[in-house]
Amino acid sequence: MVWKLPNTHLPLACLLVGCFTFLPYLASAAPLPVATRPTHFDITADPGDRLTATIYFWNGTDAELPVHMESEDIRAQDEEGHVAGEAEDAVNSLKSWVKPIQPDVVVSPKQTIALDFTIEVPANAEPGSH
Repeated sequence: MVWKLPNTHLPLACLLVGCFTFLPYLASAAPLPVATRPTHFDITADPGDRLTATIYFWNGTDAELPVHMESEDIRAQDEEGHVAGEAEDAVNSLKSWVKPIQPDVVVSPKQTIALDFTIEVPANAEPGSH
């Protein structure tokens, strides 16, 4: 999954990243008081499996935050944990496997919400980490 601010890594036996977009705060230079947990997943799945998982998002600001969640294929870029976007063929693409249940939500100030998503591994998926 891709979160656009902040970047969060979620290794999976398929690798996930997340992406939140906070439009009202993009002009602000100060870091936002937000958090996600868990910060990383280790999930093992077999071809044909359908799994569900949850990430919790905390809005520590004093304003409502619109949150958009989507999937993206990534690869490790360096030893620091940075990632880069990378296209995969559809059968091995987390972008096509991972679907948020509610891709767009508004999180109230000082609230924690559960963001559920599904992972549908195709029956012909290749073994390995994705």
